[in-house]
Amino acid sequence: MGCCALDLDGRLTYINPAGAELVGAGAASLLGKRPWEVLLWLHDPVFEDRYREAAVSRQPTAFTARRPPDIRLSFQLYLHDSGISVHITPTGGDPSATAAKAAAPSPAGLVGATGLYHLTHLATALAEAVGVQDVVELAADQIVPAFGPEALALLAVDDGRLRITGYRGYSPELMDR
Repeated sequence: MGCCALDLDGRLTYINPAGAELVGAGAASLLGKRPWEVLLWLHDPVFEDRYREAAVSRQPTAFTARRPPDIRLSFQLYLHDSGISVHITPTGGDPSATAAKAAAPSPAGLVGATGLYHLTHLATALAEAVGVQDVVELAADQIVPAFGPEALALLAVDDGRLRITGYRGYSPELMDR
């Protein structure tokens, strides 16, 4: 049986060798990351939502996913005070039934529970912003991981026209134009 632990933000804090072998990745490449962000076959909002379900409901939950080529894995999630323990076991049966899609959509195309979590976290963080650049930095820190943009610009209406009030990720030359 594979075992791993996720912190309350969904990042992997521990995985045993059997768990790493079952998911097909080395522990070093997984630690500190959310599994559904680094394992392409888990990159489906349903898996992220199951994690959030366990975290919010405080009830055990489970799901089955298909790791390519045709390995079905059962994930059982159990909440505790510092995060979620996950048991990973191989299952038999038809790999196409209730299995996840092998080809993952692009990260920018997904808005699951983590996206909503980031927006809620952003609203809380913005309450602490002191100036426009604080707003840009806080917004970028929350929006970029959730939705995947490469740059962000904050605009405001001034005399009926949009004006750039702050940005991150764009060159100053582009913003001047």
